[in-house]
Amino acid sequence: MGPDLQPDVNVWELLAYGALNPATIAAAFYVGRQADEKPKILIAAFAGAVAGAALLYVLTLLRIWDAPMLGRASGGVLVAGLVAGVVYGWIGYATRK
Repeated sequence: MGPDLQPDVNVWELLAYGALNPATIAAAFYVGRQADEKPKILIAAFAGAVAGAALLYVLTLLRIWDAPMLGRASGGVLVAGLVAGVVYGWIGYATRK
């Protein structure tokens, strides 16, 4: 017996919410700029993913943003933000002084 998939959650929408979230971009880029070693890019990615998921949660909780289907897929938003956060953190690390 296989796992039960949620067919009503759009994967492309989930990836867009995770990767193009302004909080993910800003937090990962900023922490990446502050990093003094390459392994800290992963910490920047995690910080960006958590900031993005928290922003999406608060906006949905306050009913400012309408994303009812993604509330059930918050883990996917976090993972998509983590993968995108590596890229944004690396860009921040590469552009530091």
